[in-house]
Formats: sequence, structure tokens, C-alpha cells
Amino acid sequence: MAEWLIRDGVGAVAYAIGRMTIGQEGKVGAPRAIRMLMRSMMDVFASYERAVIRSRTRPALAVKRSRGERLGGDVPVGYRAKGARLVANETEQAIVNRVREMRARGLSIARVAAVLNAEGVTIRGGRIHPTTLARALRRQLAA
Repeated sequence: MAEWLIRDGVGAVAYAIGRMTIGQEGKVGAPRAIRMLMRSMMDVFASYERAVIRSRTRPALAVKRSRGERLGGDVPVGYRAKGARLVANETEQAIVNRVREMRARGLSIARVAAVLNAEGVTIRGGRIHPTTLARALRRQLAA
């Protein structure tokens, strides 16, 4: 910014306001205190902007949540997206129920995934990973 001020003949004003310094080779700089002040002001405005965005986003998400609409992200295992809502995917729900039964018998998540993969069971066309099963069970418990 200081370069264009000086280029346009406003260098004296910039110097008087911000005590700009011109070093060797005509490069413009500012003392440390001014840089700290400008950085602090920019941080305050950035914080304000985050607060404004948050104040708009939270109520909008609350309205969507109250309507039962999806808020984004991947569709969890056991569900499919139908418009803005999640509806149960019966095929995947059956797999999740089977996983729950196997876990109740004492099998680890890794062992359950290995058994299902050995049987050729797939979720969304791919092999089953233990993390996928753990997330699906957590999702079921939270619902």
C-alpha cells in the first residue's frame, strides 16, 4: 500500500500518519510497533467477521435441523439421501444389525469386518473396513 501512496505523491502524508520509513533501495517499511498495531487490527476484524458468519450460520442450521434435513457430509452407512433427508437403506441396515449381533457375541470389530469380507459382503460396492463398521455402530447408538 505504501508503494502506491509514494508513487502517487502521497508519501509525505503516509509518513506523517504512519511514520513510514524508506530504507535503502527505496523499499518502504514500518516500525515494529506499527506492524503490530496493524496486525492486531486485522486480527480483530477477522474475529468480528467469524462472529458475524457464526451468527448467521447457527440459526440457519438450527432451522434445517428442526425440519429434519441433512446438514451435509457423507451419507452414513445404513442410510441413503432422499432429497434433503436421510432414509433407512434396508440392505445396509441388515448388515449393521448383523454386525451388532456379532459384536454382542464378543467378536472384535476387526474380526467382524474380516468375516463379512470373507463372505463377500460389500457396503456400497466395496470391501468393509473396521472403521466403517465402528462409525456405523456409533451412528446407530446416537440415533
